[in-house]
Amino acid sequence: MNRFNWVKNILVIFTSFFLLAGLSPVFAQTTPTPTETSPLPCPNKSGQRGVCSAELEAIYQEQGKGEECTADYEKFKSDPAKYHIWIEDSEVTTQGKSNDRARQFIYWVTTHATNDNHPILTKIWGTARNLSYFFVVLTAALLGLGIIIGQRTNFETGIKLWPAISKILVSILYIAFSATIVITIVQLSEVMMKFFIENLGGGDLFNIYFS
Repeated sequence: MNRFNWVKNILVIFTSFFLLAGLSPVFAQTTPTPTETSPLPCPNKSGQRGVCSAELEAIYQEQGKGEECTADYEKFKSDPAKYHIWIEDSEVTTQGKSNDRARQFIYWVTTHATNDNHPILTKIWGTARNLSYFFVVLTAALLGLGIIIGQRTNFETGIKLWPAISKILVSILYIAFSATIVITIVQLSEVMMKFFIENLGGGDLFNIYFS
């Protein structure tokens, strides 16, 4: 009884420790406070600030919505829906570049064919296949030895001969064709992916650029 109480006290101490550790304060990002300081406008290709680039002007003219690009912060505050100002923001720039790298990686994956028969993959699969064969043969030998010993000693092992043989044969077939099965599944998934990207316009999702 004393031993049970000792184990119970240890469990209570550990539980209390983990519960108290989870009550540590969590520091979230502080909400930025707006200031009246004029933000720093983004430079154009020539490095000039306070001037809207020709590319932005052309985009606003093509849209024809009555919106304009401005480099005057006071003008922007007078009507933000009409006048748009482009300013530098380190957090937005960092997040945008990270998103663009992810977009480029996904686009590269979807536009480059895989090499399913690479020698490294074949070598790894061959090693795994040989190990699997070894363990299957070892299991079959142990099962056979158990059946032989059980018959000689009139001991019922509970191992049925034909079900065990069928399972071993199925295992050998699966090991022999495992690489083919996996490669077939991968190729089918690529076909489905290309169908959605090429025929249903999924490729347009990757045409968002950040500069």
